[in-house]
Amino acid sequence: MRKLIFLAVTALLALPALAVAGSPPSPASQAAAVKQCTTERNANAPGFKLLYGTLPNRSNAFGKCVSKLAQQNEQEHANAAAQCRTERSADPGVFATNYGTGPKHKNAFGNWRQLMSDVTLNPGMGNYLDMITSTKGNPNENYPREFLQLFNVGLFMLNQDGTVQCVEHNPCQTGDTPIPTYDQTTINNFTKVLTGWRDCRAASATCPNYVSSSVPDYKDPMDLNPSNHDLTAKTLFNYPGAPFPVIAACASPCTSSTDRANYANTSLNQALDNIYNHPNVAPFVSKHLIQAMVTSDPTPAYVGRVSAVFNANRTSPDQMREVIKAILLDPEARGDVKTDPHFGKLREPVQLATNLMRLFNATGATGFAASDGQLNPDVSGLGQNAFNAPSVFNYYPPDYIIPGTSLTGPEFSLFNTGTSIARANFANTFVMGSGRTSAPPDRPNGTVISLADVIPYSSLDSTGNRMLDYLNTKMMHGTMSTQMRNLLLPAVTAVAATDPTTRAKVAVYLIYTSSQYQVQR
Repeated sequence: MRKLIFLAVTALLALPALAVAGSPPSPASQAAAVKQCTTERNANAPGFKLLYGTLPNRSNAFGKCVSKLAQQNEQEHANAAAQCRTERSADPGVFATNYGTGPKHKNAFGNWRQLMSDVTLNPGMGNYLDMITSTKGNPNENYPREFLQLFNVGLFMLNQDGTVQCVEHNPCQTGDTPIPTYDQTTINNFTKVLTGWRDCRAASATCPNYVSSSVPDYKDPMDLNPSNHDLTAKTLFNYPGAPFPVIAACASPCTSSTDRANYANTSLNQALDNIYNHPNVAPFVSKHLIQAMVTSDPTPAYVGRVSAVFNANRTSPDQMREVIKAILLDPEARGDVKTDPHFGKLREPVQLATNLMRLFNATGATGFAASDGQLNPDVSGLGQNAFNAPSVFNYYPPDYIIPGTSLTGPEFSLFNTGTSIARANFANTFVMGSGRTSAPPDRPNGTVISLADVIPYSSLDSTGNRMLDYLNTKMMHGTMSTQMRNLLLPAVTAVAATDPTTRAKVAVYLIYTSSQYQVQR
């Protein structure tokens, strides 16, 4: 599904040291530090004492850990606050659009019907999928087709658990014919409904951000030109209980701009209701979200449970909040280590890269406190050019089958002999190498990672076991298999114990490039 992403250009302010050091950490930072230290101590108590304890019996280790991490948390919060103040000062309007939670910024956890309405009238989408130029004399079916196929109902009729319905059997069996969701006539009729909208062309109450004809207005919703809207009758979806299966022609005389505008806006809302209440929407959207957040090949039962929540909250302004909660709190998403071979998802390139940066405290290269975030040249080589998908179908198809298996794995369509080597090379650059140095103008600060938290475990335990325990918790949430550990340990200890830094690099590199890490489970 194509995502509309609005980016704000931000600058990071360097804070004086006294901004944090001059006052004790907040209760929130203290609480977060206690939680972090408890997790780390539980994972490896002996290594924890060695890392943080300074008294003969190491009894002060927990307090030292909390003090250190609380100060780090406080500094991170202060840096984030400074960055937000800078961003807000640079452009308060963009800042509110990106982060606001008020009535105009409710779609992240809002209602799907409202989200679809806002997307439909968004000038960025209108320009991308040509609705902005669609008129009654020259209708363009691009947006209506993708709105149905990619955003809402898909190509074939679905059961509420996401399984496909076929002419011969329900659900389908091998060789059956799937039942199409719509045909070209349906597309033509929805295209008529969506004619006449364009970007704002004059300042008005509905276009407060309009500047001039030479500056496209991408802030305000698209504006209607009533004379370009199709006024004929339209036949839409006609499933059981469908609202507005037919939209009548504009009632005569329908000659004034007001009459035509009222008809067009009413028709748009009726068409959106007709689509939103289609039985495919709940399972279609639910399965896509599960694939994006949890697992590439969810069971029908999982999809069915989330679809039920979607349907139960159709009139709720917080519908998507409940849907996302249902996805993340479902028994199939939580609990013990997953053993089902169908469970999990390959980390797509952008996630794989940002995971490494988050895990190991990415900063700028020597002389720079903050990374500039310019990683896209590296990530593009892994098969994903950020914010520039090759087509409206995104970076990979949601129904991609991993070759040689029956498993659905969308992200694996980006994984081949070339990109698999590129993933290892990415790890080599940032883990074994020195990252990306400063190279203005495109990479002013550069990016490096730090293994400062790993090296002490390497230096204080020549067997390598405590370091692997720590990395198992940090990188794999305790899911490292015995087989994987037995392969890692000899490779790590092959590096001389007198070189703890290289040992740490080798351990992180091997875990990061392993299939057990790259397939997120």
